[in-house]
Amino acid sequence: MILVEGESDRCALEALAERRGRDLAAEAVAVVAIGGAQAIGRFLRRYGPAGLDLRLAGICDAGEEWLVRRGLEQAGLGSDLTRADMERLGFFVCTADLEDELIRAHGAAAVERVLEAHGDLGPFRTMQKQPAWRDRPPSEQLRRFMGSGSRRKIRYGRYLVESLELERMPRALEGALAHVDRRGPSAHYAHVMTQLIDSDDCVLVLVDVQPGFAERIEPQTRDGILERIAFLATAARFCGVPIVASVESPERYGDLHPAVRRAAGDVDAIRKQVFGLAGDPLVGPAVRAAGRGTAVLTGFETDVCVSQSALGLLDELRVVVVEDAVGAPGAGHGYGLDRMRRAGVRPLHTKGLFYEWMRTVERSQAFDAAHPDAAGAGVEL
Repeated sequence: MILVEGESDRCALEALAERRGRDLAAEAVAVVAIGGAQAIGRFLRRYGPAGLDLRLAGICDAGEEWLVRRGLEQAGLGSDLTRADMERLGFFVCTADLEDELIRAHGAAAVERVLEAHGDLGPFRTMQKQPAWRDRPPSEQLRRFMGSGSRRKIRYGRYLVESLELERMPRALEGALAHVDRRGPSAHYAHVMTQLIDSDDCVLVLVDVQPGFAERIEPQTRDGILERIAFLATAARFCGVPIVASVESPERYGDLHPAVRRAAGDVDAIRKQVFGLAGDPLVGPAVRAAGRGTAVLTGFETDVCVSQSALGLLDELRVVVVEDAVGAPGAGHGYGLDRMRRAGVRPLHTKGLFYEWMRTVERSQAFDAAHPDAAGAGVEL
């Protein structure tokens, strides 16, 4: 298993594996975006010597090296680790970050040709003219440009690896990929386990679950969605999954829906000013502050607020959309789901998520005993 900070790192590693002729799925090697280096300790505990004891590797930015070093030491993988020690363990540090290494490996002129090939040279030229950036070195301008925009960083993680000569590939990428054992039952189990949604890694996000948005959907469909969201909120509280709720223009659409508020407990709904909550100055930080690597999205306006939130969060987290716990009027629901799937959001349904959170018969029975009436008519288990 290779642990990386974000989705752009994952895409870059998977692109390099393809170029090296490696089929990671066939090898049962998982590349896992952990949602930032602050989460490394949790993953090392789960999959390291004290957990599943898998063969691990990883890459991190220079600024987060200390976090990874501390996590490795706390996981029992050594003490007073040097960078060379970390590399022997399979963990490699990028100079600045991976984007910086790829830009330097290409050279600014070559990166601009990649931008042109993908239709982004014009917007880059516009950014270069901005007063804050016009006098900066081209490498800094390129790094800033690729770090802005909804999914640009993820796309160019792959594009820059695909267009770079293999002999110039960043050492961190090559080292982490080479370190991982390609065979063995433990690697296969790691691949299976990382496909499951772990409650300890989740934050449940309720996107604009408000009466005004609910009323736009036909009653039979609407009532089922609300019952499933309330059920998942109850399950989240049982499992210790933090809940973040957003509301848009509550004076117009109302506050968090009463049926869901009862299930969510003392959650304070946060007013958002941006359709995609990842870019909202209040809601986005609340999701990140949960410290989890997977955002599970439910709520209303599948094609607008839910999809924009999902795509924005993909830059940092694994994102799951519970397809039977989101809704929008008419064809918009289907359009939104299709867009999210194409972007890499993981689809799931309420029943599937519930049992992945529970994971064992004993835990699900304990939930049933604690909440015998939690599953309403709209919840099929």
